[in-house]
Amino acid sequence: MPTNKSALSPSLKHVIASEAKQSRATGALCSGLPRRFAPRNDVSSKKEHHVAKGERGFTLIELLVVVAIIGLGVTAVIFALPGNDRTLYADADRFAARVAAARDLAVVGGQPVALWVSPSGYGFEQRIEGQWQPMSARGIDRADWRDGTMAMLGDDGMQRLAFDNNGLPNEGIVVELRNGETAAAISVNDLGEVSVDR
Repeated sequence: MPTNKSALSPSLKHVIASEAKQSRATGALCSGLPRRFAPRNDVSSKKEHHVAKGERGFTLIELLVVVAIIGLGVTAVIFALPGNDRTLYADADRFAARVAAARDLAVVGGQPVALWVSPSGYGFEQRIEGQWQPMSARGIDRADWRDGTMAMLGDDGMQRLAFDNNGLPNEGIVVELRNGETAAAISVNDLGEVSVDR
């Protein structure tokens, strides 16, 4: 609706003139838009935009610093473990993995595979022509426990287990390893499942 400029009060004329001037200065497409919809070029709007931009998230440098700190913490925890613990747990994990591999080899090869454990080490045998022969395949050959680790086997001084061609053991066994005050138990249950208990 058109307005009569002469009927407007001087203060209203001043507001309309300043709005028009602001509109031309900011490049607004339509001079009739209220000021709140027109682009703002004053200093306060830049400051607000800068603050809003800073609130978006973390910078890449900040994230890298956090990751580095976490990595250093994990490394410190690993090196804080006593040496006996690392040696024993490495022996236990390696032994469990090899027993599981021997069980799988019995199934895949269709021939029984035996395991023997002594206080100083362990080994695997395969039944060939009716006799148990030591296996020499890499990863299934004879292995000694690392320095300080011993298998606690009771009065016999040796344990023996045989997996049939279905991967089932003739009996379940538990092998307890000790290194100083640290202990771990490796179990083979009646279904041939191998587990490590620390």
